[in-house]
Amino acid sequence: MICKNCASEISNTATFCPYCGEKVETAYSEPAAPQPAPAEYSNGFNSAPQYNAPNPQPQPQAYQQPNYQSAPQNMPQQNFYVSQQPQVPNEYKPLSPWAYFGYNLLFAIPIVGFICLIIFSVSSSNINRRNFARSFWCWLVIGIIIGIIFAVTGGLAMGGIAYGF
Repeated sequence: MICKNCASEISNTATFCPYCGEKVETAYSEPAAPQPAPAEYSNGFNSAPQYNAPNPQPQPQAYQQPNYQSAPQNMPQQNFYVSQQPQVPNEYKPLSPWAYFGYNLLFAIPIVGFICLIIFSVSSSNINRRNFARSFWCWLVIGIIIGIIFAVTGGLAMGGIAYGF
């Protein structure tokens, strides 16, 4: 069913529109009468069958801007419209791209960055910052492993060159 006031779709059992608070009047329409059979041709060839035109459907009313300020008297006052921005607790606030860039620069500082990396990895003040710091640890471990592999293979290659292999 469609609300006449705000044109929102509402359930058929609702007595008030949950979007604008307008009282919903259910309009029961009577079933359409069966169409009569077509009239017989008068002269057999030249006349088309005559049908009764169906009752025209009522034209929809022009859209009216809903009244957001008032609610029906028997409904408790409430905010019918929620803001587009979801209310996120500070613990789950997302980081901006500039925050990620800044944390990358901070973690690149040799001693201070390492201390901040440890602190941010265990803190719970912002889950996204904590997870970013933990991912930085993963990249740090991967970098150390790749560095060890290059050091070992480079050492073997240098040893082979030194001994003429």
